[in-house]
Amino acid sequence: MFSWGKVENDGETTPAPIATAQKEVEAGQANLKIGEIEKALANFRRAIREVEHNVSAKGCEMRLSLHIMIGDLLLRVNKPNQAMEECTSAIAIDGRCVKAILLKARALIADGDMDAASIELNRAQELEPKNGEIADISATLEYCLDNDNNLASCLAFIDAQEYE
Repeated sequence: MFSWGKVENDGETTPAPIATAQKEVEAGQANLKIGEIEKALANFRRAIREVEHNVSAKGCEMRLSLHIMIGDLLLRVNKPNQAMEECTSAIAIDGRCVKAILLKARALIADGDMDAASIELNRAQELEPKNGEIADISATLEYCLDNDNNLASCLAFIDAQEYE
């Protein structure tokens, strides 16, 4: 996965958009450390805009990571529909990215769409049968289904879970 450390210089000049995007990522991470989620989201969105047309491996990897990071933050601030959009963008970059698929499943559960969440979990299971996070999210889904899709109960259960 893309390193969020300093922009590596492998003997070549780092393209300006990548370097600018990296600075936005670093600023976003600093904002996250002080609890400024909305400012961090703005930084990460600016970073994506810097590399949105970069088709290099590094540009694609950066966009993928940013979409996942933004999706996760949006889910944390209870914006599952926007989180799903970010996940869909990440999956468009890499359709085998289990992290994006699982995040989308979590967003679907938070939005109350248990059937679609189940489909995403099955897709993730096919790609990574031994991934432990799949079982955790499946347990959340089962809890929600056992409680007749009571969204308030389901959201309380999700809030009690700790996903990375």
